[in-house]
Amino acid sequence: MKWPKTIRIGYRTVRLIWDSPLGTALANDQGAALAGCARHVSGEMFLATGMDRQEQASTVLHELIHLVLKQSAQDQWEQEERVVSALASGPAQAMQDNPKLWRQIAKALKKKRAQQPGWWKTPA
Repeated sequence: MKWPKTIRIGYRTVRLIWDSPLGTALANDQGAALAGCARHVSGEMFLATGMDRQEQASTVLHELIHLVLKQSAQDQWEQEERVVSALASGPAQAMQDNPKLWRQIAKALKKKRAQQPGWWKTPA
């Protein structure tokens, strides 16, 4: 699976950095291995390599939700981690189980491109 090098989250551009094999470099303050780590201030999302595609997708969603919460000034770590885990796991499973639904949602949310001058004007 080819991931983009950068993603937009709110007003920020965030770099996705596939760092090192799972369990070798990314760790929390207690030394436990992490699959991903989002850094709001630097605009970086570090992700471990060696995960299967479902785990990659779930981890990206998990870290994306962390960044969205940081932008909304929600930073109570323990509570945030529980909420983020729940929010990432549910949609990841739903996306895996219902790919046609999620493709349709993505299509519906896709920004329209200007195809002709005046496309923003409403018809008379």
